[in-house]
Amino acid sequence: GMIFGFAPLEFHFSWPLAIVSLLVALLCSAGTTYMACRGQLKSTPAEILRPKAPKPGKRVILERIRPLWSHMKFLHKVTARNILRYKKRMFMMVLGTAGCAALVLAGFGIYDSVANLADDQYTKVETYDVVAGFQDPLTEKRLELFNNKKGDIIEVMAPLQMTTVNTTGNKSIKSSNLMVTDDYDNLTKVVNFESFGNEDEVLEPPGKGEALITNKLSEMMKVGVGDEITVKYDDTKEISLKVAGIYRNYVRNYVYVTKDTFVDLMGKEYEPEMAFIKFKEGVDIYKGTESINEYKKVMGTTLVQDTRDAVSKMMRSLDFIVWLVIGCAGALAFIVQFNLSNINITEREREIATIKVLGFKPSETGSYVFRENFILVILGIIVGLPLGRILHNFIMHQIIVDMVAFNNIVKPVSYLLTTLTVLFFALTVDVIMRRKLRRINMAEALKSIE
Repeated sequence: GMIFGFAPLEFHFSWPLAIVSLLVALLCSAGTTYMACRGQLKSTPAEILRPKAPKPGKRVILERIRPLWSHMKFLHKVTARNILRYKKRMFMMVLGTAGCAALVLAGFGIYDSVANLADDQYTKVETYDVVAGFQDPLTEKRLELFNNKKGDIIEVMAPLQMTTVNTTGNKSIKSSNLMVTDDYDNLTKVVNFESFGNEDEVLEPPGKGEALITNKLSEMMKVGVGDEITVKYDDTKEISLKVAGIYRNYVRNYVYVTKDTFVDLMGKEYEPEMAFIKFKEGVDIYKGTESINEYKKVMGTTLVQDTRDAVSKMMRSLDFIVWLVIGCAGALAFIVQFNLSNINITEREREIATIKVLGFKPSETGSYVFRENFILVILGIIVGLPLGRILHNFIMHQIIVDMVAFNNIVKPVSYLLTTLTVLFFALTVDVIMRRKLRRINMAEALKSIE
């Protein structure tokens, strides 16, 4: 919405799409049903009516690690054997939980990458308070006059000339803003030219015939430091510039050159008609902007705070996307874990009734059954977090907007929140299924079916 103007949505029914969707849904539902039932359908009715014999226990790989196995408690050994005995259930639980964790982490990662875009741009990259446009070029004399009248509220003022140009690199043409300056010292006080890929390095000013470009422009044109780019200015002049550095930037694309490069290579006059202005500490930015506007040679101003607030407000719509992804992932985790836990308990009713008869308390019985689920959930989270990072990276590479460079990051707190979210759904299933454990009738479950 910040970049494009979209037409109203129109919905049209498509028979081919509806048929394909229906066939895929039927294939998935009927296909999985057939695969689950084909083994049972080969058996005779008498065999099907008898309770299914439990899978025989086998030696597990942990038993080969003698120091570890010998120090494990008896019930923990039983848990390890049960986990590896029901391999299908183990893989389904791990993959289901991993898918949930991957989706949740991707959701939080999208928020991390996009939500703080305005703050990153206007507090870390561009730190000026207002952009002022002037009627006439800012010559030294005009700058002196302006500073005499408004210098009491201004800490830094960096005059520039800005023109929209077409930039070409590796046969790719992109629109960008050509920024020309002869005051690089003041410019670096309000624009942070942090090297992309090396946060500790601040780029030196470009030399004659060189330029500094944004990371998004570098990515779109597939050019790096030392490569050549072509800038077409005013549809009349085209020059080649060497990329002296690539700096981190999030909103819009810029090509910074010096006055000497512009005048000598472009053959144009340097006419700075705008300036980045940063107010002194303690000056109210709104009153300061009003004071700047009162100067008769100022055509208009743009307050960075207003732009930042507008962008931040727009980014809040991302909350709905994040919660939608997390909600879908939670539903996936809940359904997978609930169904597998339900099947697990149903198939092991005689075993559970036996340990209840032996004197296990309800809490001990619950631990005996759900300890396996908890371990599988932890394994699913361990598998899902790297998958979530890969999924997030894929999603961010599909969000292509020429004017915006998203920050492809996942904050450490997102990994923690993902883990807690998945564990919350697992504990919810645990609480619900414990009721089923309490309802198992020991006498009925232990009856022999002939």
